[in-house]
Amino acid sequence: MSRESKVTVPPELIERAIEAGRLPVIVRLRPFTPPPGATDSATDMDRQGLFDGVVARVTERLLEFGHSSSAELATKPLLSVPGVALQVTADELRELSCYPEVLAVHEDDVSPLLPRTHPTEDGPSRP
Repeated sequence: MSRESKVTVPPELIERAIEAGRLPVIVRLRPFTPPPGATDSATDMDRQGLFDGVVARVTERLLEFGHSSSAELATKPLLSVPGVALQVTADELRELSCYPEVLAVHEDDVSPLLPRTHPTEDGPSRP
């Protein structure tokens, strides 16, 4: 797109998306800011509804841009931070970087947990 980029997506992230075809990412979204003149009396339910609207707008635009289906994007809103987990192509990564609602895009890279160790009859612990 010809819009000015708001977020820098690391080239290595785009390269991994090209290699994999689709990459799991975390998209951090701007927290909702009330429009001018709005009061601070919005309830948590109101705020959640507004955030859900931001997630819906971002994913709808991404669906219109790309060739992905809703199932391929695998949209999962996050509970701990304002954001959404998606499965995106390299082109969709570039497109997301232009959206004003997007603060950052990171690979959803879950490092494997260390194996648990259990004592054995032979002495030292083994996984």
